[in-house]
Amino acid sequence: MAVDQAVCRWDGCSEPGAFLTRKKPTWCLEHLGSLLDRAGLKAVEDFPGKATAYWLTECLVCGTVAHYRLDYIIEKMDSEKPCRACFWWKWNRVPLMDRATDIEEVEVVRRHAAEMGYEYLNACFSPSMSGDPHRVRCRSCGKIEARGVGNMGCSCRRTGTRRTPPRQSGTSNLFKDSSSKYLSWWDHDLNTEQDWLTTPVKATRKIHWKCPDHGHEFVSSPAALWDCPSCSEQRMSEYQMETDSYSDKFVADVPEILAYWADERDPATVAVNTHQQFVFTCENGHRARRAPRLRGCPACRAQTTRRKNLEEATSDQARPRMGAELAEQFHPTRNGKILMVALSPESRRMVWWRDPNCGFEWQGTPGARDKRERLRCPRCASILDSLAYHYPELADEWAPSNPQTAWQVRPTGQTRGYTPEWVCKSGHRWQATTASRTNGSTCPECSVTGKSRIELAYLDALSGIFPSVHSGRLIRSQEFTHARAWRPDILIEADEANRSVIVEYDGSYWHSEKTDTDTKKSLDLIAAGYDVVRLREHPLRSLPVHSAHYIELIVYGLTSDVDHIVGQIQEWIGKRKL
Repeated sequence: MAVDQAVCRWDGCSEPGAFLTRKKPTWCLEHLGSLLDRAGLKAVEDFPGKATAYWLTECLVCGTVAHYRLDYIIEKMDSEKPCRACFWWKWNRVPLMDRATDIEEVEVVRRHAAEMGYEYLNACFSPSMSGDPHRVRCRSCGKIEARGVGNMGCSCRRTGTRRTPPRQSGTSNLFKDSSSKYLSWWDHDLNTEQDWLTTPVKATRKIHWKCPDHGHEFVSSPAALWDCPSCSEQRMSEYQMETDSYSDKFVADVPEILAYWADERDPATVAVNTHQQFVFTCENGHRARRAPRLRGCPACRAQTTRRKNLEEATSDQARPRMGAELAEQFHPTRNGKILMVALSPESRRMVWWRDPNCGFEWQGTPGARDKRERLRCPRCASILDSLAYHYPELADEWAPSNPQTAWQVRPTGQTRGYTPEWVCKSGHRWQATTASRTNGSTCPECSVTGKSRIELAYLDALSGIFPSVHSGRLIRSQEFTHARAWRPDILIEADEANRSVIVEYDGSYWHSEKTDTDTKKSLDLIAAGYDVVRLREHPLRSLPVHSAHYIELIVYGLTSDVDHIVGQIQEWIGKRKL
């Protein structure tokens, strides 16, 4: 759906907004500055182009430089200070009896920030009292924040984590191809063959099921499927009957519960239906705290689970229980008799790891490694399930100029503060999000998708004359008023003494209804310092663009005319006025 370029919401202003929006208000760059001033902030960097992107600002009161989203600033500025340094400083000064007032040691805060995935920058106030905010920069996304010791933890590590590899293109997410335990519940008599062939694992459509234990038939979506409703209702009814039978009884009145009682409390005073926990024993002598109604020994169940997991793990040495990426980091010589295949992903056992990339060795538990930042290597600050691990072919095109490496970003995660730059094998450079790359986007200059045969013919002809010609390169400029960016068909880069030239090929079929868009694109490119050549295929009408830096040439969609038209372009470029 197209997004309209709305005008500035400020009273009396008719300038176009600095960002696109469908329903929410927008403001021009001048009045965005006025909004910041009203919120007690000033911009340190240019506006990032979106209300949801993080903008580096400086507080006019305390001078703290930090990132905030524009929509967050607007939401907070009428009720409280958007600056988190001022907010936490004021909150920390509320007189409470049990709050410490000692000066905080910077080294202690620095170490805590490093453990939470931050680079420590400085204290927001001097002297810094216990609980005061400090400026920190997230090592994962680069966001600068003002946070106290007790509330450190970047949102990029809470919401952007991926605990399983992204689904590769071409693989199936259909219910019939899954390993779901509910495959045998599918009712092939009532569901159609089309349902069986097309239903995804997390589908919300209604499907017929049959309980394999008692044959109960019911309807539910795969996404909401949990249990047979009839069986569940029967179990709840039985549980309620048992509860009613124990309503007036104590532990001393029930021999099968009393036999395992080992608590110091008098069993004659403890109700059977209580949810409080008491000490019980089992046949194997284990002591554990549990409620009287709970059956079985937790220690015995844990031992049974461990034996079962060990048997399954040792039966298939090539399939460890933890993820493949963690498994390849399990140290081959320093873990003694510990079997890697037997370790649970949630295990709290301390083991040795080694990063195969840099060779760094350290100790940690599998469970702790799958929390918070989910670091792959503490020294390199690389992360698990990274772009480089799952898509090494894309990591080869990751530009060295990016502030993070391909080992520090996730395939579908956000890179706050910048759009990644890529370099293809031909040396073309362009910007694109990691999500778009993993979804199949390629180098816009190398790709022929979306480019007509005649357009490619003009590209080849111009490339043979001019030394620096590009196809499909994205252009951004503060001078653009109709869009944040344009992608011209052909860009002829010039030296510093001349203006670069844009060549647009307008086919009569595709551009018959694009007069307004073509006009806006031409005006924006001219305003940004480009000369524009429009090849308008007959019978398209001329555009209402009047400038010494603009020319239109009529073409007929014939490859035989390419050399003649290219000669006219070359002649116009030679005669243009700087």
